[in-house]
Amino acid sequence: MEECAAKVALELLLKYIVALGIILIGLAGSLVDWSKLPAAMLPAILLVIPAHEAVHVLVARALGAGRVSVKPFVRLKYLLVGVAVGFSNPFSLAKWSLVALAPLLTLSPLFLALSRLEGALGSLFSASFLLNTAGSSGDLVLLLLAASAGPGTQVLDEGDSVRIFGDRPRPWAVLLLEGVYAFAVATLALLPALLTAAYALRQSLVVAGVTLVRYTPTDRGFQVSVETGVLAAALLASLAFVAVKGRRNASRIMSALEAGCRS
Repeated sequence: MEECAAKVALELLLKYIVALGIILIGLAGSLVDWSKLPAAMLPAILLVIPAHEAVHVLVARALGAGRVSVKPFVRLKYLLVGVAVGFSNPFSLAKWSLVALAPLLTLSPLFLALSRLEGALGSLFSASFLLNTAGSSGDLVLLLLAASAGPGTQVLDEGDSVRIFGDRPRPWAVLLLEGVYAFAVATLALLPALLTAAYALRQSLVVAGVTLVRYTPTDRGFQVSVETGVLAAALLASLAFVAVKGRRNASRIMSALEAGCRS
């Protein structure tokens, strides 16, 4: 086997994983009834975590995985974030991609279909769809970095990190993750600020002909709604952030990835 080129640890990439998870919640949330979610969150967590990891294990074993290890993923030595499943032997990038994507491609469509059920089961599967989709953000971040290293890469999945053999990940992949992080932060910052401004001014907010927030008088008062212009503004802000700070941040992450092989 070639020498380790990079060690990609979940803890190092946690801000990117959380940011992508927020974006996935927004996308997945448009497909479910939010009123069904609150009461079903705890049972959905108890369902999704073992089901998600079981799918990883089943697909990995089918593709020739050796010994499987299961351990808690702990942040800062005391905060339990989730469960990490690792394997004793490396996979080709193609096989590991199947392992990484398996829960998103199998469980999320299944949970979405079952979310149409009535009553408690519909609520359970709506919440499960949302959690499984958002919970795949870590798999997607690791996959992006591994795939950027090239098709000849081999990946050793250690659960809370992956070791990449062959070539190292490319800086463009980290820059893309910086953009995802900046977009999520900008969106979360702009939404409450613009909604509050529209409410205070009692008018729609329009910039350069683009509507950010629409203020509509109604018989009972008024309605304030977010328009797609907010996402365009967040995208512009994220591009500016990447242009100003992205290269420096990407260089720091790349150095940490390479240094991880020596740990």
